[in-house]
Amino acid sequence: MDLILRHLAGRSLLVVLDNCEHVIGQAAALADTLLGAVPGLRLIATSREPLGVPGEVLAPVGGLAAAAAVELFVDRARAVQPGFAADGHTLLSSRTCVAGWTGFPWPSSSPRPASAR
Repeated sequence: MDLILRHLAGRSLLVVLDNCEHVIGQAAALADTLLGAVPGLRLIATSREPLGVPGEVLAPVGGLAAAAAVELFVDRARAVQPGFAADGHTLLSSRTCVAGWTGFPWPSSSPRPASAR
């Protein structure tokens, strides 16, 4: 940590911590340490729950609509299988697969289709 703090000292910069909910305690401790030691630091953290650090400002993100979830699924399927066809059968399967995604608060760093932006 000392090496990181020395590297950041005197700088004005933005640090992004993504998916903090998986390590909320450690992310909160890191954020608190960095913010306390580096005055020019600004921090953005993505998480499904607050870090609970002083000065934290919450900005809830809306969920992903069903049509956008299917579009994202098809886009990702084509990324790994370029010939993936979005026909009646695959779209029905895609809708079934993403049914639990509707309303899911996608982090800003996740690839999202244009209709969901």
